[in-house]
Amino acid sequence: MIPKTRLYNTTVDPLNTMADVTKLLTKFGITQKRLTQAGPENSFFEFIIQRPKDVSLLIKIKIPFIEKKTKQ
Repeated sequence: MIPKTRLYNTTVDPLNTMADVTKLLTKFGITQKRLTQAGPENSFFEFIIQRPKDVSLLIKIKIPFIEKKTKQ
């Protein structure tokens, strides 16, 4: 699931970011990817690189959680 809200203080749209990442990965022949969210502090972006001789490499990137500070 792609977040519908901006978790960080940014003007970048999360859906556009995922589209850009998908385009970049496709350019390198990577079509298997997923965004895993196991709570707000445990989000991962994973993709698989296919290598010759039936070898696959799973790349897992932990998305940093930065809590947005609000004035009270």
